[in-house]
Amino acid sequence: MMEGGQRNPGGAGFSGAVFAAATILALVVTYLASPLLFVNTIEWMQSYTIRHYGYGYEDIVTYCWFAICIALSFIVSRVLIGALLAFGGLAIVNRLL
Repeated sequence: MMEGGQRNPGGAGFSGAVFAAATILALVVTYLASPLLFVNTIEWMQSYTIRHYGYGYEDIVTYCWFAICIALSFIVSRVLIGALLAFGGLAIVNRLL
């Protein structure tokens, strides 16, 4: 019988490794993808802001949109890479069994 503080070492090791690898790869993807997302969408975002809220908000929208692009690219890449690593690892284990 397991006590409340003990964990399954095999499961925690694999999930911890998947979490760490997915986070590191997501940081790399974020570094590469965020500027591309920002450059290709900032003109539309600024014109939308001017059209609906008037002039004078372009600077703050630029900074906020850059932060949103970074967060969005990290979250999406982290989820996708984590799922790919987890399912890829399970597929390899099932192939070996």
